[in-house]
Amino acid sequence: MPKSRFWRLLSGLLLVSFLTAGLAACRGGDEAPIAEDVTFEVVAFEPDTFVVGDVTVIIKVLRAGTPLANARVDAQGDMSHAGMVPVQASGTTGADGQVRLPLEWTMAGDWTITVTITTPEGQKRAGQFELVIN
Repeated sequence: MPKSRFWRLLSGLLLVSFLTAGLAACRGGDEAPIAEDVTFEVVAFEPDTFVVGDVTVIIKVLRAGTPLANARVDAQGDMSHAGMVPVQASGTTGADGQVRLPLEWTMAGDWTITVTITTPEGQKRAGQFELVIN
């Protein structure tokens, strides 16, 4: 499959996954307003292989389809089985709505990555995507 087609397919799947994900990360006693019009797309992985080791995930945050600057993006990767320490990264989007998050896949297997976005106004939105690391 050509790389550009692969990335379009992956981005589409991740966006669908994000839009259908629960907002559990935004719930609790001190509930922040939900950013209903905020979405994210995974733009790329560097390197673009899904193997154990260091990777940079590039995420683009959008508000009503327009890049959102100065949003905080927190990512946490968890393995599908108990006992593994999660991997975490945080950053702030630039003017283009993108943020580069360095993560380290510490083990091969199924990973769930939870992305929590906090807008400059303090609204939150969360979503997830899954990867299989070889």
